Amino acid sequence: MKELEIFPSPFRKGYWKDAIKEFSSLKNIALIAILIALQVVIGLIYIPITGEVRIKFDFIVSSLIGMIFGPLVGMVSGAISDVSSFVIHPTGPFFIGYTLTSALAGFIYGLFFYRTKLKFWKLIVAKLIVNMVCNAFLGTLWYYLYMNKDLVFEALMTSFWIRFTKNIVLLPLEVMLIFTIFKQLFVVLESKRLIVEQDPAMKWF
Repeated sequence: MKELEIFPSPFRKGYWKDAIKEFSSLKNIALIAILIALQVVIGLIYIPITGEVRIKFDFIVSSLIGMIFGPLVGMVSGAISDVSSFVIHPTGPFFIGYTLTSALAGFIYGLFFYRTKLKFWKLIVAKLIVNMVCNAFLGTLWYYLYMNKDLVFEALMTSFWIRFTKNIVLLPLEVMLIFTIFKQLFVVLESKRLIVEQDPAMKWF
Protein backbone atom coordinates (compact mmCIF):
# COMPACT_ATOMS: atom_id res chain seq x y z
CA MET A 1 0.00 0.00 0.00
CA LYS A 2 1.30 3.44 -0.93
CA GLU A 3 2.63 5.55 1.93
CA LEU A 4 0.64 8.67 2.75
CA GLU A 5 2.45 11.82 1.74
CA ILE A 6 3.22 14.42 4.39
CA PHE A 7 2.54 18.04 3.44
CA PRO A 8 4.26 20.81 5.45
CA SER A 9 1.41 23.15 4.47
CA PRO A 10 -1.84 23.15 2.44
CA PHE A 11 -0.05 25.16 -0.25
CA ARG A 12 2.17 22.28 -1.33
CA LYS A 13 1.65 20.50 -4.64
CA GLY A 14 -0.62 17.51 -4.36
CA TYR A 15 -2.30 18.52 -1.10
CA TRP A 16 -5.68 19.39 -2.58
CA LYS A 17 -5.49 16.55 -5.08
CA ASP A 18 -5.15 14.07 -2.23
CA ALA A 19 -7.88 15.86 -0.27
CA ILE A 20 -10.29 15.41 -3.20
CA LYS A 21 -9.32 11.74 -3.55
CA GLU A 22 -10.63 11.08 -0.04
CA PHE A 23 -14.13 11.08 -1.55
CA SER A 24 -13.30 8.32 -4.06
CA SER A 25 -12.92 5.37 -1.68
CA LEU A 26 -15.95 3.37 -0.57
CA LYS A 27 -14.09 2.47 2.62
CA ASN A 28 -13.56 6.16 3.31
CA ILE A 29 -17.19 7.01 2.63
CA ALA A 30 -18.35 4.28 5.00
CA LEU A 31 -16.05 5.53 7.77
CA ILE A 32 -17.06 9.14 7.12
CA ALA A 33 -20.73 8.16 7.46
CA ILE A 34 -20.01 6.46 10.79
CA LEU A 35 -18.12 9.49 12.08
CA ILE A 36 -20.89 11.85 10.94
CA ALA A 37 -23.43 9.73 12.82
CA LEU A 38 -21.20 9.86 15.90
CA GLN A 39 -20.86 13.63 15.56
CA VAL A 40 -24.64 14.01 15.37
CA VAL A 41 -25.18 11.89 18.49
CA ILE A 42 -22.50 13.71 20.48
CA GLY A 43 -23.87 17.03 19.22
CA LEU A 44 -27.19 16.29 20.93
CA ILE A 45 -25.40 16.31 24.28
CA TYR A 46 -24.68 19.79 25.61
CA ILE A 47 -24.46 21.88 28.75
CA PRO A 48 -26.66 25.02 28.62
CA ILE A 49 -25.05 28.29 29.72
CA THR A 50 -27.61 30.90 28.61
CA GLY A 51 -30.54 30.85 26.21
CA GLU A 52 -28.29 30.86 23.15
CA VAL A 53 -24.93 29.72 24.55
CA ARG A 54 -24.15 26.04 25.11
CA ILE A 55 -21.11 23.87 25.78
CA LYS A 56 -20.95 21.10 23.16
CA PHE A 57 -18.50 18.30 22.41
CA ASP A 58 -19.08 17.45 18.75
CA PHE A 59 -15.93 19.44 17.87
CA ILE A 60 -13.93 16.35 18.90
CA VAL A 61 -15.36 14.29 16.03
CA SER A 62 -15.17 17.22 13.62
CA SER A 63 -11.46 17.63 14.35
CA LEU A 64 -10.93 13.88 13.96
CA ILE A 65 -12.60 13.89 10.54
CA GLY A 66 -10.39 16.82 9.53
CA MET A 67 -7.24 15.00 10.61
CA ILE A 68 -8.10 11.77 8.76
CA PHE A 69 -9.78 13.05 5.60
CA GLY A 70 -8.81 16.70 5.19
CA PRO A 71 -10.53 20.08 4.81
CA LEU A 72 -12.87 19.20 1.95
CA VAL A 73 -14.35 16.12 3.62
CA GLY A 74 -14.35 18.06 6.88
CA MET A 75 -16.38 20.84 5.27
CA VAL A 76 -18.92 18.48 3.67
CA SER A 77 -19.18 16.36 6.82
CA GLY A 78 -19.76 19.46 8.92
CA ALA A 79 -22.64 20.54 6.70
CA ILE A 80 -24.19 17.06 6.62
CA SER A 81 -23.93 16.64 10.39
CA ASP A 82 -25.67 19.98 10.98
CA VAL A 83 -28.52 19.16 8.60
CA SER A 84 -28.82 15.66 10.08
CA SER A 85 -28.96 17.09 13.60
CA PHE A 86 -31.77 19.41 12.53
CA VAL A 87 -33.74 16.55 10.95
CA ILE A 88 -33.33 14.31 14.00
CA HIS A 89 -33.81 16.94 16.69
CA PRO A 90 -35.13 20.26 15.33
CA THR A 91 -35.20 23.13 17.82
CA GLY A 92 -36.84 25.61 15.45
CA PRO A 93 -36.86 26.57 11.76
CA PHE A 94 -33.88 25.48 9.68
CA PHE A 95 -31.23 28.19 9.29
CA ILE A 96 -28.44 27.83 6.72
CA GLY A 97 -26.06 30.02 8.72
CA TYR A 98 -25.47 27.31 11.32
CA THR A 99 -24.80 24.81 8.54
CA LEU A 100 -22.18 27.13 7.03
CA THR A 101 -20.54 27.54 10.44
CA SER A 102 -20.33 23.78 10.95
CA ALA A 103 -18.87 23.36 7.47
CA LEU A 104 -16.31 26.11 8.06
CA ALA A 105 -15.19 24.55 11.34
CA GLY A 106 -14.64 21.19 9.64
CA PHE A 107 -12.66 22.92 6.90
CA ILE A 108 -10.42 24.71 9.42
CA TYR A 109 -9.65 21.53 11.34
CA GLY A 110 -8.71 19.81 8.09
CA LEU A 111 -6.38 22.64 7.07
CA PHE A 112 -4.41 22.34 10.30
CA PHE A 113 -4.51 18.57 10.95
CA TYR A 114 -4.53 16.76 7.58
CA ARG A 115 -1.40 15.00 6.32
CA THR A 116 0.94 16.89 8.62
CA LYS A 117 3.07 16.23 11.66
CA LEU A 118 0.82 17.47 14.41
CA LYS A 119 2.24 19.94 16.89
CA PHE A 120 0.53 21.26 19.99
CA TRP A 121 0.54 24.82 18.61
CA LYS A 122 -1.54 23.65 15.65
CA LEU A 123 -4.23 22.34 18.00
CA ILE A 124 -4.29 25.67 19.82
CA VAL A 125 -4.42 27.86 16.70
CA ALA A 126 -7.04 25.73 14.93
CA LYS A 127 -9.34 25.65 17.97
CA LEU A 128 -8.78 29.35 18.65
CA ILE A 129 -9.83 30.25 15.09
CA VAL A 130 -12.90 28.01 15.28
CA ASN A 131 -13.87 29.42 18.67
CA MET A 132 -13.45 33.06 17.71
CA VAL A 133 -14.65 33.08 14.09
CA CYS A 134 -17.22 30.29 14.03
CA ASN A 135 -18.51 30.20 17.59
CA ALA A 136 -18.18 33.77 18.85
CA PHE A 137 -18.47 36.00 15.76
CA LEU A 138 -20.66 33.98 13.39
CA GLY A 139 -22.58 32.40 16.27
CA THR A 140 -23.64 35.84 17.47
CA LEU A 141 -24.55 37.06 13.99
CA TRP A 142 -26.54 33.95 13.10
CA TYR A 143 -28.43 33.98 16.39
CA TYR A 144 -29.68 37.51 15.83
CA LEU A 145 -30.61 36.86 12.22
CA TYR A 146 -32.25 33.56 13.17
CA MET A 147 -34.31 35.21 15.90
CA ASN A 148 -35.27 38.08 13.55
CA LYS A 149 -33.89 40.60 16.02
CA ASP A 150 -32.80 44.10 15.08
CA LEU A 151 -29.02 44.31 15.00
CA VAL A 152 -28.76 46.85 17.81
CA PHE A 153 -25.05 47.37 18.37
CA GLU A 154 -25.14 47.27 22.19
CA ALA A 155 -27.22 44.09 22.32
CA LEU A 156 -25.12 42.47 19.61
CA MET A 157 -21.89 43.25 21.46
CA THR A 158 -23.29 41.93 24.74
CA SER A 159 -24.16 38.63 23.11
CA PHE A 160 -20.77 38.52 21.40
CA TRP A 161 -18.83 39.08 24.62
CA ILE A 162 -20.76 36.31 26.36
CA ARG A 163 -19.77 33.92 23.58
CA PHE A 164 -16.24 35.30 23.39
CA THR A 165 -15.68 34.81 27.12
CA LYS A 166 -17.12 31.29 27.08
CA ASN A 167 -14.95 30.26 24.15
CA ILE A 168 -11.77 31.73 25.66
CA VAL A 169 -12.41 30.06 29.02
CA LEU A 170 -13.14 26.68 27.42
CA LEU A 171 -10.25 26.82 24.94
CA PRO A 172 -7.63 25.11 27.16
CA LEU A 173 -10.04 22.29 28.07
CA GLU A 174 -11.11 21.77 24.46
CA VAL A 175 -7.52 21.71 23.22
CA MET A 176 -6.57 19.17 25.89
CA LEU A 177 -9.53 16.97 24.94
CA ILE A 178 -8.43 16.96 21.29
CA PHE A 179 -4.82 16.36 22.35
CA THR A 180 -5.72 13.43 24.61
CA ILE A 181 -8.06 11.71 22.17
CA PHE A 182 -5.72 12.15 19.20
CA LYS A 183 -2.83 10.63 21.16
CA GLN A 184 -4.96 7.62 22.11
CA LEU A 185 -5.95 7.06 18.47
CA PHE A 186 -2.58 7.63 16.77
CA VAL A 187 -1.43 3.99 16.84
CA VAL A 188 -4.72 2.60 15.51
CA LEU A 189 -5.10 5.22 12.78
CA GLU A 190 -1.47 4.84 11.71
CA SER A 191 -1.79 1.04 11.51
CA LYS A 192 -4.82 1.45 9.21
CA ARG A 193 -2.88 4.02 7.13
CA LEU A 194 -5.52 6.64 7.78
CA ILE A 195 -3.04 9.25 8.98
CA VAL A 196 0.67 9.90 8.57
CA GLU A 197 3.02 8.70 11.29
CA GLN A 198 2.89 10.98 14.31
CA ASP A 199 5.12 11.74 17.28
CA PRO A 200 3.29 10.28 20.32
CA ALA A 201 4.64 13.14 22.44
CA MET A 202 3.19 15.78 20.06
CA LYS A 203 5.74 18.49 20.83
CA TRP A 204 4.86 22.17 21.05
CA PHE A 205 6.77 23.13 17.88
